[in-house]
Amino acid sequence: MATLQQLLANTNRLTPEVLKKGRSGPGMEVIDYKRYPFKGTKMLKITAIVRSENDPTAYTVLLEFHGLNEPEFSIPNADSTPARVRCSCMMFYIWYAYWDHKEKAISGVAPRPYVRVPDYLRKRAAGPPKNPNGVPGVCKHLVRLIVAMKQNGQLIGRSV
Repeated sequence: MATLQQLLANTNRLTPEVLKKGRSGPGMEVIDYKRYPFKGTKMLKITAIVRSENDPTAYTVLLEFHGLNEPEFSIPNADSTPARVRCSCMMFYIWYAYWDHKEKAISGVAPRPYVRVPDYLRKRAAGPPKNPNGVPGVCKHLVRLIVAMKQNGQLIGRSV
């Protein structure tokens, strides 16, 4: 399992524009934020709906923090608390979902591996693979949730 700091660092190396958009994308907003503490498993689950900046589409975002002794009162540390993530956007699925699963950093069931459409079926060339080194990471919607949690005192750490 990875920490948010590790996932954010990987994302910054592969797609730095994602962090930039997640931090300051105009029009992006976190809607319907909820915390679900699970005492027996020492887990805190965060669910939210994050609206995209370019269109009215909203995505379901999940964050899980593990190893919290009192999850109902604990404030997770992005630098040290083990975390799992998930977003319903296509970018997360294509770039990171499979690799997050491999690192045990995905919330919920294992995603179907993404299979690229062959160039001969496309109207234009697909370009190089999106995540050739297979690093786990996050999308801009997860970054927006992380930033909002940090601004509201629901997350600590030097990340983001």
